[in-house]
Amino acid sequence: MTVDLHLSVGQAWKSGLYVGWMSDLAVALLPLSLGLLLAGLARLPLRWAYAVVTVVLWIPLAANVLHFRFFQTSLALWVIRDHWTDLSMLGGSAGSLWRTWPLALAAVAAAGSIALAARTYGPARSVRSLAGLRGALSRVPLPAWQTAGALAVLVSALLLRQSPVWFGWIYVGERHRGNVLTNNVLVQWWAQATEELRPSGTADNVSDRAARGQASELLVKYRDFSDQGVRPAQPRLTQGTEWPLLRRFEPDAAEGARLRAELGLKPEGPVNVLFLFLESVRYFEIGHPQIGPLIFPEIRRILAERSMEFRQAYTSGFIAGQTVRGQFTTLCSNVDAVIGPATYISHYTLRIQCLQNLFRNQGYTTAWINGFLTTFHNKGLFESLHGTQMFFDRDYFVARGVRHEIGDWGLADGPVLQESVKLLEQLPKPWFAHALTLSTHHPHSVVEEGRVPEPLATLAAARPEYLAYLSRLRYADQSVGDFFRAFFASPASKDTLVVLMADHATGIPTHLEIPHEQETEIHFRIPLALLSRDLIRPSLHLGPVHQVDVAPTVATIAGIAGEVSWLGTGLTSAEGRPWLYQAGERIHYRTSRRACYTAPGRERPECFSLARKGLDPLYDRLTTPLPEDESMTEFFRDFVRANDEALSRNWIAPPGAFQDAGRGTASRIAR
Repeated sequence: MTVDLHLSVGQAWKSGLYVGWMSDLAVALLPLSLGLLLAGLARLPLRWAYAVVTVVLWIPLAANVLHFRFFQTSLALWVIRDHWTDLSMLGGSAGSLWRTWPLALAAVAAAGSIALAARTYGPARSVRSLAGLRGALSRVPLPAWQTAGALAVLVSALLLRQSPVWFGWIYVGERHRGNVLTNNVLVQWWAQATEELRPSGTADNVSDRAARGQASELLVKYRDFSDQGVRPAQPRLTQGTEWPLLRRFEPDAAEGARLRAELGLKPEGPVNVLFLFLESVRYFEIGHPQIGPLIFPEIRRILAERSMEFRQAYTSGFIAGQTVRGQFTTLCSNVDAVIGPATYISHYTLRIQCLQNLFRNQGYTTAWINGFLTTFHNKGLFESLHGTQMFFDRDYFVARGVRHEIGDWGLADGPVLQESVKLLEQLPKPWFAHALTLSTHHPHSVVEEGRVPEPLATLAAARPEYLAYLSRLRYADQSVGDFFRAFFASPASKDTLVVLMADHATGIPTHLEIPHEQETEIHFRIPLALLSRDLIRPSLHLGPVHQVDVAPTVATIAGIAGEVSWLGTGLTSAEGRPWLYQAGERIHYRTSRRACYTAPGRERPECFSLARKGLDPLYDRLTTPLPEDESMTEFFRDFVRANDEALSRNWIAPPGAFQDAGRGTASRIAR
């Protein structure tokens, strides 16, 4: 973890590395202690018991390091609970993350420990011991020396674990529970498990209603937040309502007419809508002056000729379930859980109005298009409950002759997108559809279809993982370019609004030396643009916007009203919603005027001014520091906690709200 955080030993030591070593040593004593107990109770040889416990404990510790390498945050217990079914799909990702010297050394150490323990125990005696396993469950009292030894080791482990707290080396309170360098993941899991077992009230309790009200008010404050002293485009709510997020969305007719005219859409009547989500495609490479023309010539051409582009768009999803987090945040205009499990996976019955249902209620055909499995991460279930009628998944495309795969995550983008053009031509109009590419999903490899041009290939060769990512991006660019050529030549593109964007970004390091602030931006910046075949003139929008701002703009262009609980204020409003992300105690956020980032090893964020016109923190060095506004930092921390709780406890809207979402609709998987 110290290596992955790019910390020196001195920096790591100041951040509590020595406390983490003590915590790890406490856990390392458990195989001996539990091995003694298991040997006595089950009559197993001590060396066998030690080996079993070592393996059982070592696997989650290694999994935590792999998770941290990718997400830069510890493996939480809810990830195990909600994502254990993903194990069969994650082998390639885990394998690519494994190849580092610290992990290899850890594996050798674990194997060596087991080998040394077993060395003095001969095969013949092992066989005799195994023959006596019939009495393993019998109640055999532990020999006195084993009992005393086990207790002594356990006490030593507890002393090691708690002494940093007793001596004040780390503070354990409501919000401060150490960091990834001071904590051991097994100890964290114990704390998380005991917290989850604490009873919580029901919605009928007065205290619970008060908590719901406090959470809702924080969400409203985020929706109405302004760092410019101006009112957002969306109306504020009447204070004191029991469900303050719920309101009726009425599109601004004048703004809708202006956007339709600029996009070349017909002035009145329904328009088709297509969301094209690009898997794990971040904006950094697209907008980079040297990398972009080599890797993304097609997408850059499309953006330059046929788009209303938003160059500073953010996502807050950077933890397990990133794709469904990005799709939920975009389509339902609510920030998905930043710390807890994804809504699609764990809270799929959430009462919330998403674009799928809003359009279905207006007579649109709603469709989901993906070259993978409808069942993965509960996508089919959540979508069915929130307005999607038709599903076109891997089986649909295979039945039409698409067999080629790139990577571990479904069919290749090129043929799937070409077949999708034919599919869209056949959908009953008007239609609302969202599709997702797959070939840029982690793990990445260099593919023949995605050759990285020289000299970039040579420069990136020192970072094989990044070179592989660039290769997949190059293939995605070609696939998307071919798709738009075919789609814009198709009758399906007439009076169709296309939202081209990524579901989320990724943190794969580049070959470039960049400051910490830009490294953080890379993790959360995504491409976002509105396109149409008959666009009148391309345009650029340089202000920061968030994924939650997309849905209100799409509904405004389509001229669709309805009851919503959205947090977004629109892509063309005076100010997009703030970007924020929290991992443990580290928090980052950006408003229209300031950007704040918490560097590894620091407890408080460093803030910078964005007052200079045209400044983009993804590429430009931030040279004007600002003092941290601690009240703003605490507001964003409170919002993260309140939002996670509101989603997990179904506090967005009252029972009965959006009752028609998905009801009475013959949702089906197309074959």
